[in-house]
Amino acid sequence: MPAHHAPDDILIAYAAGSLGASETLLIACHLTLCAACRRVVADAEAVGAAVLAGAAGLDAPAVPPGVTAGVPDDMLAALLGRLDDPDGPVSTGPVTSPLTSALADPRAQIPAPLFGLTGDLDKGSWRRMFPGIHALDLPALGDGKLVKVHRFAAGMRVPSHDHPGLEATLVLSGGFTDDDGHFLRGDLSIRDHTRPHEQRIDPGEPCVWLWVGDGEFIPRTLMGRLLRFLFSV
Repeated sequence: MPAHHAPDDILIAYAAGSLGASETLLIACHLTLCAACRRVVADAEAVGAAVLAGAAGLDAPAVPPGVTAGVPDDMLAALLGRLDDPDGPVSTGPVTSPLTSALADPRAQIPAPLFGLTGDLDKGSWRRMFPGIHALDLPALGDGKLVKVHRFAAGMRVPSHDHPGLEATLVLSGGFTDDDGHFLRGDLSIRDHTRPHEQRIDPGEPCVWLWVGDGEFIPRTLMGRLLRFLFSV
């Protein structure tokens, strides 16, 4: 069971269908690996369906016993607030990008929403970023964010860095540690540009993760800046 989960507001946005395509892909992949977050989304969808049916004057679908009791008041308020969102209607189900796929990875390493974009990672067109760091660039999903799969050599350190905005990381294999704790398969890290960090990759096996961000790596150490200069990334 993952120890690091998606925040409730992001799960609510996913259930309401109001996340961008890149973050939708990220959360869909996390949900395939995290039963706890799947339950939160299911509860939010059930409550949302009941609220929308009531607003339309229809008979509300049955909400499973105990669901509303398990949904925090702030989550309900957020869901209700989306009914008045001027940007568009609320959906009570997750939205998937047309680029995602229900194809299954025969080795069960890559979540189904991602596998249609990557295929077998061993056959992917990996790009060397730094010594020990490779990236698999994925197609743009139309929301201005970068989407990549990164692979890091076992035991290495990623120099202190940040990004222009969002940096969201879902571990697919291996693990790493930073100031937020230890992250293993299924764990989700979401940070912004105000929180630079150094990542220490676990020994023993490479760490592979799905990464969604607003911009490229910005090094915060002399060594990191030197590496970026030498490798032109």
